[in-house]
Amino acid sequence: MDPLASRFVVFRNTTSGKNDAGLTYDLQYGFHGAEKQAVTVDISDNWELSFNPEMGGPEKFELSKLMSWTEAENEGVKYYSGKATYKREFDIDDHQITNGNNAFVVFEDIQEMARVFVNGNDCGIVWTPPYKTNITPWLKAGENNITVEVINTWNNRIVGDVTNPDGKQYTNSNIKS
Repeated sequence: MDPLASRFVVFRNTTSGKNDAGLTYDLQYGFHGAEKQAVTVDISDNWELSFNPEMGGPEKFELSKLMSWTEAENEGVKYYSGKATYKREFDIDDHQITNGNNAFVVFEDIQEMARVFVNGNDCGIVWTPPYKTNITPWLKAGENNITVEVINTWNNRIVGDVTNPDGKQYTNSNIKS
C-alpha cells in the first residue's frame, strides 16, 4: 500500500486457499493478475471553479494551475469554507483506453475531501493519501469532462471573517475576538 493508505479487508468463511473465483490481487480496485499500464494525462491546469457566494466565495473563478485556496490572491477564494466545484475537459486518444489500460485521477494533496465525477459518473470520494481514484470505466475516446467537488473545514472562513476589513462575517460562533 501507499504510505498512510488504508484498505478494508473482508475475509470469507471458506476458501480453497488458492486462486478462488473472484479472488483479486489489488485490494483497492479489484484488478486481477499482472499490473496494467496506466494512462497519463496532465489535468493540472485550466480549471473552472464555482463557489457559494453566500459564504463569501466568487460565483466563478478560473485557476490556471491547481493550488491551495489559501494561496489565492482573491480573498473570496482564500478564505472560502464549504463546497466548491472544479470542472474541466480533457481528451483521451482511443489507443490510451484500449488494451486493458487503467486510468486514475491522482491529486498531490486534498484538503479535506473531494468527490470525483467523470462524464457525470461518480468515481468515488478521495480523502486520504495517495488521493487517487479509478476513472477507467467512465472514460471514452475523445472529449471527457471531470468534475471534482471539494469540501474543506470551517477554519478558512473563520480566519477570513476575523481579518475582513469591512467587518462582514459569513459565520457565527461563540468565539469573541
